[in-house]
Amino acid sequence: MGWKGILGFDYGVVQAPLGPDISGPELAAAVANAGAIGLLRLPDWPAPDHVRELIRRTRSLTERPFGAAIVLAFPHEENLRVVLEEKLAVLQVYWGEFPKERVDEAHRAGVKVLHQVGNLEEAAKAKEAGVDGIIVQGREAGGHVIGQEGLLPLLPRVVDLVSDSTVSVIAAGGIVDGRGYAAALALGAHGVCLGTRGLFGWCPGSPCQSWADQKIGDQIARPGFANNLAWNQKEGVRASWACQKIGSNPNRQPRPSQRQYFGLVVEGSDPNGP
Repeated sequence: MGWKGILGFDYGVVQAPLGPDISGPELAAAVANAGAIGLLRLPDWPAPDHVRELIRRTRSLTERPFGAAIVLAFPHEENLRVVLEEKLAVLQVYWGEFPKERVDEAHRAGVKVLHQVGNLEEAAKAKEAGVDGIIVQGREAGGHVIGQEGLLPLLPRVVDLVSDSTVSVIAAGGIVDGRGYAAALALGAHGVCLGTRGLFGWCPGSPCQSWADQKIGDQIARPGFANNLAWNQKEGVRASWACQKIGSNPNRQPRPSQRQYFGLVVEGSDPNGP
């Protein structure tokens, strides 16, 4: 347990795969160059040539190791084959089972496996399969959330479950600052996984930062986006931080519907404000 050093990387921080249009070569490389675990989010359809190109583009931006993430609920065999052929440092899998024979296959290719889970039963299966790390995702997280438990009650139970093994435990969900990181370590985690918060933290003031602002701002500008996010207020801390970042961008003026959303999640904000 500590601030540094999981799975052979400098820091115990994993960049959550936010979606194929966000977690691409630029972001994964920026994270890798910072010494953390950068992940390419692979498509949810067979696209082996595209996946190979993503990997090669990332390698043109960094000489450091990085990984890729696959959602097991979607067709993934062809994309997985490319990850193993290219011998990436890490494979992250979630939303499905990844049995021991698949973990062994990855290990033979020199690829370490992170399995993201949402409950203790999934964690037990991942441990039995021989994975290198388990990402414990609480309900506070965004994106593909499968569990129904909060991070803080679930995390120490998974830590206890794997205490007789070398499996690294990584906490995910609602971690937005050093206090959250410290809390995860206090509960036994070896590292943390950051999504929205990490997107703005990997490379502040750089083109990556401007690109992140543009990406999320474009999403918020879509019709109906405010209503969809308002429904998901369980992500209040995460969403409010992102909205504050976007709202402070002088080049992006909120629409009336966005002001209504800001008022729902940003404590003390004026829904009719500028």
